[in-house]
Amino acid sequence: MNLLYSLEAVVLGACVVFFFRVGLAEDGPAWGWATASLLISVLAWGRLGWGPLGMFAAQAALFTGIGVVRMLRKP
Repeated sequence: MNLLYSLEAVVLGACVVFFFRVGLAEDGPAWGWATASLLISVLAWGRLGWGPLGMFAAQAALFTGIGVVRMLRKP
């Protein structure tokens, strides 16, 4: 299957854009969040062999982790 027409590539791109936009809106490290999202997606898709649902679950875990860290760091 062609990479550009796979559902995994669409999920990967959507998640990277989502984390970048959230980083901009929250005055956080937008490029860092987008890079973390990209690395999580590549790990889940390429190394672990998870499908789109697994990639989405990994992104949800990343989103939760960022939220917890930001909550603990803000006074």
